[in-house]
Amino acid sequence: YLNDNGLIVVQKDGKWAVLDEELKPVTDYIFTDVAVNSKGQVFHNNYAVVADERGYYLINRAGQPYFDIRFDNAKGMEEGLFAVADSSGRWGFANEKGEIVVECQYEDACSFSNRLAAVKHAGEWGYINKYNTMAIEPQFQQAFPFLAGYCLVTDDLGNYRILKLKYFDLF
Repeated sequence: YLNDNGLIVVQKDGKWAVLDEELKPVTDYIFTDVAVNSKGQVFHNNYAVVADERGYYLINRAGQPYFDIRFDNAKGMEEGLFAVADSSGRWGFANEKGEIVVECQYEDACSFSNRLAAVKHAGEWGYINKYNTMAIEPQFQQAFPFLAGYCLVTDDLGNYRILKLKYFDLF
């Protein structure tokens, strides 16, 4: 995976490592998994969500953990938060300190993008903001992250729709 910050995350023999822009190792091949955000990157600024045998956590550009807490599952960091799952499989969001800021209550969740995150609640997808306020009520069979104010969703008949953030210019 290529990243905006110049780092590259690569896999070899089932383990992951971080390389710098000259392809020199920043870490050994020690990670069991890496989480990708809505832009297809592992790193968001100085943060990457990786896993070891104990679970998912954040590392910095040098491969050092930001905290010792581990999560059962996680998705990529974006806009200062990353989706995390607890032991029951419920999803919420944590910040760069590993603190839960949106309780694990959703069936699934995607990374934040354009200040909203797709979450699955009662079998349908909707979108929340960082304060866990439902910005777009759950009503979709599938929902994808926003990009430049637009996203793709599917309705209960399988029809694709494009949503436009009405007030995107204010962001």
